[in-house]
Amino acid sequence: MQDPASPSLTYVIPVPRCSQCTRKCPDGMGGRTTLQGVYVEFSTCLICRERQRKRPKAPHAAPKSHSDDGCRVCTSCKKECTDGFGVRRLHGEEVPLRQCIDCRQANAKKQRLFRDTPPGKASQKKTQALPNTVMLKKKHNNSEKHRSSQRKRMAEKRQDPVQWLLMKIQQKTATMATGIQKSSNTVKKYTEFKSANDLMSHMESLFEAGMTTTNHGKLKGHWHVGHRIARCMYTGSTSDMKKCWSKANVFPQWAVDNWRAGVKLPPDDVLIEMRPYWPDSWTHLPTPMQRKVLETRGTNKQRVWRLTKK
Repeated sequence: MQDPASPSLTYVIPVPRCSQCTRKCPDGMGGRTTLQGVYVEFSTCLICRERQRKRPKAPHAAPKSHSDDGCRVCTSCKKECTDGFGVRRLHGEEVPLRQCIDCRQANAKKQRLFRDTPPGKASQKKTQALPNTVMLKKKHNNSEKHRSSQRKRMAEKRQDPVQWLLMKIQQKTATMATGIQKSSNTVKKYTEFKSANDLMSHMESLFEAGMTTTNHGKLKGHWHVGHRIARCMYTGSTSDMKKCWSKANVFPQWAVDNWRAGVKLPPDDVLIEMRPYWPDSWTHLPTPMQRKVLETRGTNKQRVWRLTKK
C-alpha cells in the first residue's frame, strides 16, 4: 500500500512534437491518415505538410523498359518498338508509355466490359461515394477550366442552329414537365404538344413502375424525356422537328437507361412501325453498316443529311 504521507503521483501526457520542425502541438497534428488499413496520427504538423505539398516535384524518371539504344519493350506482350509507344502527361510533364497500343486497347475494352458487370457497378458506386472523389468533383465543377469548357460547348451549340433549337426545345419541355412553365410557343411550333398538361398526360400514360410527376430530373433515379429515334438523326426543318418530338417518338425513360442508350437506334421491327416518323433524310430502312455509320456520326455530333441506298 502507498504511504499516506508520501506525495501523490501525477501522470503528465506528453505534448506531441512535429518530427520535422520539432514544434509542440498541444491540439495534435490536425488529422489522421491510414497506414496499412490502420488509422494513425500524423507525425508532422499542418504547417510542415502544407510546405511539403507546395514544394516543386522532382522530374519523373524514365520507365525501366526504356533502354539506352531507344528501343522500347511493352511490359505486357514484350513487343519491341524503336519509335516508342507514345507519351502521356503526368503532373504537367510528358512521360513515355510502357504498353503498346494493342495492349492499351485490350485493357480499355476489358475495363469497359467490367463496368457493366455487377462487381464493376458496385466498384464505381463505392468510388463515387468516397469523400476524396466528391471533393475533387466539386473542386472541378467550381474551377475556371470547367467554366471555360462549358462556355466553349455553348458557343459550339450556338453556331449549329439545329443543336441550338434542340437544346431550347429540351429546356422548354423539361420546365413544362416539372410544372414550372405551362406553355411555350417554341414547343407549340415544333412539337405535337400544345401545353404542359398535354405533355404530362402523354407521359403519365407511359409511366413505368416508380415514375411520378415529381421525380423528373437529371439525377440518377429520375426519368428523362426519351426518344426512340435519337434527336441527332433529325435536321432543323420544322417537319423533322415535329417528327422528332411527336408523341410516337417521345416517351418517359429512366435516366440510367437514357444514358446507356445514347444515340443507338431501336431494332428494325420498331423502326418499321415508326416509318411515318422517320427523318426526312431516310429513304429506306438503314442497313447494318448504315446503322453503324449513323450511330457513330450521331455520337460525334455529325449529321447525315441524306441516307442513300447501297
